[in-house]
Amino acid sequence: MRPILLTFALAAMALVTFAADAEPLSIDAILSARFDGDRSGACVLAAQIDGDRVETGKVCADPERARNWNADTSFEIGSISKTFNGLMLAQAVAAGTISLDDPIAKHLPKRTNVPTFDGQPIRIRHLLTHTAGLPSLPLRFAPKKPDNPYADLSDAVLIGSLADLKLSAAPGTNWAYSNWGAMLLSHILAHHAKTDYPTAMQKTLFEPIGMTSASLGGKRKGVKLADGHLSSGAPTAHWDFPDTMGGVGAVRASLHDLIAYAKAELHPDSVPALSAALTESQELLSTSAPQMAWGWIVRDTDGGRRYAHEGGTGGFSSLLMFEPKRGRATIVLSDAALTDVGGLGQVAMAIDQGTTEGLAPRREIAADAELLKALTGDWLISGALPAKLWVNDGNLVLQAQGQSAFELGHDSAGAFFVRPVDAVLVPVKAEDGTYSLRLHQGGGVVPVTRVKAPEQVVTLDAAALAAYVGKYPLAPNFVLSVFVDQGQLMAQATGQGAFALTPEGQDVFTARAFGIEIQFNRAVDGSVKSLNLKQGGANTPAEKQ
Repeated sequence: MRPILLTFALAAMALVTFAADAEPLSIDAILSARFDGDRSGACVLAAQIDGDRVETGKVCADPERARNWNADTSFEIGSISKTFNGLMLAQAVAAGTISLDDPIAKHLPKRTNVPTFDGQPIRIRHLLTHTAGLPSLPLRFAPKKPDNPYADLSDAVLIGSLADLKLSAAPGTNWAYSNWGAMLLSHILAHHAKTDYPTAMQKTLFEPIGMTSASLGGKRKGVKLADGHLSSGAPTAHWDFPDTMGGVGAVRASLHDLIAYAKAELHPDSVPALSAALTESQELLSTSAPQMAWGWIVRDTDGGRRYAHEGGTGGFSSLLMFEPKRGRATIVLSDAALTDVGGLGQVAMAIDQGTTEGLAPRREIAADAELLKALTGDWLISGALPAKLWVNDGNLVLQAQGQSAFELGHDSAGAFFVRPVDAVLVPVKAEDGTYSLRLHQGGGVVPVTRVKAPEQVVTLDAAALAAYVGKYPLAPNFVLSVFVDQGQLMAQATGQGAFALTPEGQDVFTARAFGIEIQFNRAVDGSVKSLNLKQGGANTPAEKQ
């Protein structure tokens, strides 16, 4: 059976903040609060560094399926690998072999057709900070094995896809998380290395830091590699990457490895051979939201800067964050892919603050009969793929056009999940009581909208749509851009993906899959002057710039 939608996105980073309990709890207690009885069956290892103190913990959701992993077992750490790409680049910049301001065309094969925007090229710094204007994946990407999607990716696809791309804005203008960009950077760095990229990374990074189990792909002799699982608990394949592209997400490392890495980031002088690169890699390269250092996503807190990156592959999830000023770091590793059910950000913040606030396992429970009835009918996945939902023996069944039917489970977080593949369907209830859906898969989120009867469809001509175009600041450094793309009104918030707006009334548009309704307001002369964005019970006004 094949996935409903193929995205294969390695995870970025999202963190929430809690109020800390008066008495910090142990890591085991915090992990138990989140994973005890969780439907994923995940085994989770975690560590916290606080000054000279290091605390570790391990919890398995199902003791009867507990795996014999320990702090020396190697896990796929996904996109945390990008921070090692950043360190390799910092060394190359210091050596003068690469400049952050080099156009990437300088380091790609001759006659590579690299897009520009009004003569402005994509530069090395744009790949590092996800501001190159590249989609998440190469346009010609067509994996032969959905459960190991990067294994057969070739240079021809990676680089040749650039010829198919048309940039919509100047590089450096907008942030959009791009595994394609990270693979290009890895490819460039690999071809500047004096040996193959896995060996170069081991000799110049892992060994000086003391990461004795770490490797870029494969595994080191004598190291046990954990097996991966879907969020439903089913086993799944390991992910493999071409050596030259491994900097996107191929690093495998143990909890002890990441403790050593976090200590090096907290105290760069403790690793003399890498002190300069570690220090440089913490410097900000992009100050617009989200802030980026050399592979790290950065947030300003009361305790100083917090550096973080979350990782996810087909069967694993991971997270590492640290705050140099506080001398504190948190690491979480899971042998199940949890990106599509919220990832590990909430868990990491709970460990950081010693609380179980907001944590709960996702246990399988029966769905409400009224909800099942409300969701039956015809739908469109991402506005293109027809799908049907119906009820069979008390369970929701999903069938996308041309694919097998899937009976869906339902969990205590209110999500429906597809058992044989990692896909989660989340109902979103609008203020008028109707439902839309969001499909979470492979780290991506796409809308699932109900097919409407023709008489319900509202159409607007180009002139009418143009009236809404503009920038609407919702908060400081957080702007909603409204624009038209191929006759469709679109919206995009700072640091987020674009989504379609559907006209449903006089100056009223919705994105029901995200629970969004936008009411545009007009001035006396009839021009659009502002909007009100309604989502999750909140009403946010914004003046048009």
